[in-house]
Amino acid sequence: YAATSTKALADTSKAFTVGAWVYPTSAGPTQTYPILAQEGSNEQVFYLMNGLNSWAFCMSNADTPSWAGDCVTTTFTVAPNEWVFVAATWDPINKQMRLFTSMDGEAGTPVVGTHASSWTANGPLLIGRDRIGTAVRTWRGQIASPMVFPGVLTSDQINNMGQQLPPGEW
Repeated sequence: YAATSTKALADTSKAFTVGAWVYPTSAGPTQTYPILAQEGSNEQVFYLMNGLNSWAFCMSNADTPSWAGDCVTTTFTVAPNEWVFVAATWDPINKQMRLFTSMDGEAGTPVVGTHASSWTANGPLLIGRDRIGTAVRTWRGQIASPMVFPGVLTSDQINNMGQQLPPGEW
């Protein structure tokens, strides 16, 4: 895994967009594998992950030792050993979380969910790792081109993010 310096890359109390190309080598109905997470003192403010065999974007309610929050998930099963582009946005004005996935970089229609609260996480951006309390989870596979942007990117902008193809696909 990797982590940025202790300074957060985006103000998570405001709108942001995250994404990456991922190549999972493990997937299953009982495991979660983190792609990106923004760390607070006790908890991550968001998780972008392969969660219980679907793609998921989750946001926690508060920086407390026990997780409570909301998730949006895809309805299709994660296939190991295939590159997938995964991106998510947090829109605090509309209280919406959006999750985009694509095999070809065209993000298409997102899965949309609601989330009521946001808070500022000042810790590092974690790539391929997260933690809930003392439990540490790690990604199984490859992560390419992780991206973090302030603001809610449009579908066209997210499609442009996805056009940065993963290794071996150029």
